[in-house]
Amino acid sequence: MTPETEKYIRDWLEIAEHDLVSAQRLIEIEPYILDTACFHCQQSVEKNLKAFLVANGIEPERTHNISYLLVECGKFDGVFDSIDEKRLDTFAVVIRYPHSAELPTIDEARELFELAKSIKGIVLDRIGKVMKLPIVESKPSMNSGSEKLLSKKVKSDNPLLSKKKAGESLLPKNRVRNSKGKRL
Repeated sequence: MTPETEKYIRDWLEIAEHDLVSAQRLIEIEPYILDTACFHCQQSVEKNLKAFLVANGIEPERTHNISYLLVECGKFDGVFDSIDEKRLDTFAVVIRYPHSAELPTIDEARELFELAKSIKGIVLDRIGKVMKLPIVESKPSMNSGSEKLLSKKVKSDNPLLSKKKAGESLLPKNRVRNSKGKRL
């Protein structure tokens, strides 16, 4: 695998992680923004599946269709054939328009978040075997009603963290603000 391909995979994984963190925060902090949280769960799953395809030598199609991506990933690993994607496809596009789909409940949003975490874990495990690299293992958790940064347990020599130090927030520094809303 070329260094360019490895970087491309890491880029997919990084933006998938940003979506997962976004979903987590939208579910944890009141007022809940559940449609957008579910959108980010869908996006995280989509990007993780596309990273898996790239790691297996396939340039993914431009699609938001999770069902299709699971079938494509299943061609390389049967574990993807057994995943029930729930209503994830609904949250890619349809939910983004008024009166187009039923809004999710908090329980459904939490269920989709857990599904996104599970799929991420499967993908990271499988990509780690293909790339022969240590993979970041993040542990987002639902902390009902309170804001909590995504905590990470990583080794400082992890090549997926080339631009970030172990334990730092996943969010870009230019997005971090102080309590008065000013950029740090």
